[in-house]
Amino acid sequence: MPLPAPAVVHCFTGGREELQRLLDLGIYIGITGWIADDRPERGGAELAALLPLVPRDRLMIETDAPYLVPRSIKWVARSYRPTATLACLCFTVCEKGVGCPVRKVGS
Repeated sequence: MPLPAPAVVHCFTGGREELQRLLDLGIYIGITGWIADDRPERGGAELAALLPLVPRDRLMIETDAPYLVPRSIKWVARSYRPTATLACLCFTVCEKGVGCPVRKVGS
């Protein structure tokens, strides 16, 4: 049963069952820079595997994503570049399975 008002889960880091329960409630799913991080403790691979389950119209690339920097990307680890980091995140989200061209991620 959907919630009476829109809601978003900020910085989703849960598993498949939790994701499905949230989607069943009509909740939007927020993804941060951790999706592009290949360090196991960040869970990027697990999150990426869940991306195809999130409807495109309920997926949010969070504006604070650059602050959860994917340090496995070498140029990001050396210097903080918010615009470049967000661009990297958009490419990663497309690459990992949302099935849409990069130019449509922001629309």
